[in-house]
Amino acid sequence: MSTPAKPHPGGFPAASPFPRRRRRQWLLGLLGVVVLAVLLDLAVGGMLVAPHQVRLAPAAGGGYPFESVEFPSASGARVRGWWWAVPNARSAIILMHGVRANRLTVLNRVSFLHAAGYSVLLFDFQAHGETVGRHITYGYLESRDAAAAVAFVHRWSRCAAGLAPLAGQCPDRGIRLSHHHPGD
Repeated sequence: MSTPAKPHPGGFPAASPFPRRRRRQWLLGLLGVVVLAVLLDLAVGGMLVAPHQVRLAPAAGGGYPFESVEFPSASGARVRGWWWAVPNARSAIILMHGVRANRLTVLNRVSFLHAAGYSVLLFDFQAHGETVGRHITYGYLESRDAAAAVAFVHRWSRCAAGLAPLAGQCPDRGIRLSHHHPGD
């Protein structure tokens, strides 16, 4: 026959060591799950922000002459791209690629825009394509690259009508640049 547990001063029986051990095992198991979740989050997050840089072959250009260009950005990158200038162009259009892509994804749009009288700029955001960067930031630094592209077009475009609205698949929709010439 077992002896009853000694009464607790508050009237409750004293806790046995078995529930304490089970509680410790449960807390260690929970800690293990949390550690695994954090490690998985870091691994997946690291893959999502890792640079997606590739060496690009010169563009076919749809038969139109183009220049390889490079310009500075407030993101800290030297942005690389291709510029199709049209003498006395109606306007200039900047095409932007999506996340983990490069300017080749929008290259197919150049020939019809060029034929319609538009100068066209394609560029790689920082940490994409040929533009060097440490991390993809889903719009934070990429928006600075887009602003640098607008500045580039303003400097080098010989367009009489200015800059047309921008087109592209912007990372995270965090880039909401749109510029219209006054009087549009």
